[in-house]
Amino acid sequence: PAGLTPDVPYIGDLSPDDQSRQIINLLVSGGQVGRPFIASAAVPAERLKILRDAFDATMKDPAFRADLDNLRLPFSPKTAIEARKTVDSIYASPSDVIEAAKKIVTQ
Repeated sequence: PAGLTPDVPYIGDLSPDDQSRQIINLLVSGGQVGRPFIASAAVPAERLKILRDAFDATMKDPAFRADLDNLRLPFSPKTAIEARKTVDSIYASPSDVIEAAKKIVTQ
């Protein structure tokens, strides 16, 4: 998370067991994806590659980064592959972890 020093441990690393860690990871996963750009599954692969390459290039652009700094906006982009891994992990969550997370969210 932005603003935390490197010596602050991640809550998932402090969890007492694997199921607790999985629940925590599921609950924070939405923040890991952030505000994704989404395209239809019908978009041809070559166009999808163009979009992904353009996004990645923008994230590395010094002028874009300077604008973010001037506006004091947080910056933690994810590549399409990184975002997809997060989404895949959400869908792969075991049902008991999902049910436990639902109980936490609805309390």
